[in-house]
Amino acid sequence: MSGLHTDLTYNLSAWFGLEGNVVSAWGGTIGGERTKYVLYAGGARIGWGPSRKRLTPWAHALVGGVHLNPQVANSSKNSFALQVGGGADWAYNSRVSLRAEADYVRSSLYSSTQNNFQIGLGAVIHF
Repeated sequence: MSGLHTDLTYNLSAWFGLEGNVVSAWGGTIGGERTKYVLYAGGARIGWGPSRKRLTPWAHALVGGVHLNPQVANSSKNSFALQVGGGADWAYNSRVSLRAEADYVRSSLYSSTQNNFQIGLGAVIHF
């Protein structure tokens, strides 16, 4: 599946922040219905503080939920989700950074446990 990953972090100190994120993804069709996936989670982010270097690594641990279509008989489309991972931001200038990120995502859809990985590349806007 391919999609869009958005997150917002409020830094409480130079190294600790509260983060919330939403990941939306779309895939192929099953039985004439397009597959859709939404992960929503919140938790803690630990960074290595404001860096004088261009590269700033970070890690996060988030809990929340996941919603997946299509519906399967006798199973819920919703589940608890755990997202753990990290990445690094490369400062392009004082307002924009480029980000590389990798996460482990655990969920329990359709009466079974899923262990997945997600990777992403993107831009960060600092304000």
